[in-house]
Amino acid sequence: MFEPFGPAGLPRYIGGILIALPTLRAVLVLRNLPNSTGSTPAQKPNMGRFAIAVAITLAYLFALTIGGVPFRYLTCAFLFALAATLTDMKPQSLGIASVIAVVASFELTYLFTEVLTIILPK
Repeated sequence: MFEPFGPAGLPRYIGGILIALPTLRAVLVLRNLPNSTGSTPAQKPNMGRFAIAVAITLAYLFALTIGGVPFRYLTCAFLFALAATLTDMKPQSLGIASVIAVVASFELTYLFTEVLTIILPK
C-alpha cells in the first residue's frame, strides 16, 4: 500500500530486464560478426540457439501477461526450455536442468508471494 509503483512494479521491471538483456546481447553479437575483409572473431556465435532463447523468453513474457497458467508451472517450463536450449542436450544435462527448473520455480514463487507479497498470475 505504501509502494509508489504499485504491486505491478517489480514484475514490470523484471520483464523490462528480460527484454533488455537479449537485446543488448544481440547488439554485441552482431557487432562481432565477420566483416567484409574476411576476418572472423575468436569465437563464432551460435545464432540459432540465441534466437530460440529469445523466442522462449518472449513467449514466457507473453504467457505471463495473458495468465491462465500458474506462475510456478509456467516458470518451471520456461527455465527448463531455456536450459535445454543452452545445454548440449545430453540426458545428464537435461536432468540437472529439470531439477534446477523445479527448485527455482518453487523458490521464486515462495519469494514473490510470501516475502515480497506480490500477487502472481494464476
